[in-house]
Amino acid sequence: TIAKNPGFEFMRRLTHTEYDNTVRDLFGVELNVTDRFPTELTGSSGFENSSNTLFLQPSLMERYIGAAQRVVDLALPAHPVGAVQHASHELIFVVATGDDLSEMGAARTVLQRYLERAYRRPPNADEVSRTLEHFTVSRAGGLSYEGAIKQVLQAVLISPKFLLRVEAGHDGAEAFPVTDWELASRLSYFLWASMPDQELADLAALGTLSDPVTLDAQVLRMLSDKRADTLGNVFAAQWLGFHNVGTRIWLDPIDFPWCTASLMKAMRDESSLFFMSLLRDNRPIGMLIDADYTFVNEELAVTLYGMEGVSGEQMRKVMLEDPNRG
Repeated sequence: TIAKNPGFEFMRRLTHTEYDNTVRDLFGVELNVTDRFPTELTGSSGFENSSNTLFLQPSLMERYIGAAQRVVDLALPAHPVGAVQHASHELIFVVATGDDLSEMGAARTVLQRYLERAYRRPPNADEVSRTLEHFTVSRAGGLSYEGAIKQVLQAVLISPKFLLRVEAGHDGAEAFPVTDWELASRLSYFLWASMPDQELADLAALGTLSDPVTLDAQVLRMLSDKRADTLGNVFAAQWLGFHNVGTRIWLDPIDFPWCTASLMKAMRDESSLFFMSLLRDNRPIGMLIDADYTFVNEELAVTLYGMEGVSGEQMRKVMLEDPNRG
């Protein structure tokens, strides 16, 4: 049964995982700057993305300010080297100044494009105007064209419109459909724990994402994408509690020297890969109990399960013969 009115979506900040993933997709480079952030809180639900625990503490705001500069400096160095840095530069600086385009015209195109991706919706005229004013002031202060652009990029990264997921809402108590841009954001943060990609944004701009056939096709596409692995290593890990293995839960390494960090990682990976196989292969939820397969590497197979014939560090699917294995 489809829920006609799933309820109001409360404003919430990005979790640390969502922040890192969003920065990765926004700039095209893996940085993981939240390693230095305060530990994420979890409420009675056990999930880190519950809106009632996603406070924006002053100490966290200070970290966001420092992280914004670090992200821009690392993703867009003055002299890019290597394919990744050049790709990041091209992702942000979508046009260049030249004979056919003034500096202000180029800045408008670059910043408007960046705002749409960072805010997960088209920016309004006032937002574009303020970023261009910021660019102009930075330029007048002696910064180069790219330096002034980077100043604006940093400012956007500490904007509530980037750090928080906010929907427009309606007056009154009647149920209403969310916009296609809001739907794209809900989909991407649910399935990928990250921002919408270009295909979702294009469909949202056309207003066709909410079409049932299009929506079904997008969900299938997104589940097949590697970014959907977060459903296993974030959602399922918090739902079933196996994210605590090797963090809050571990055996004494003196009494149990066989229980290594790599073994506990393999245990987490086994559960994550298994859960994702249920989703991607459209298997019944009952297989959580009685599946005839699992995922192991050599250490997990030999040390914990006494299996033979598995070698190497790579996790792989293996069939089970014991009907009580589940």
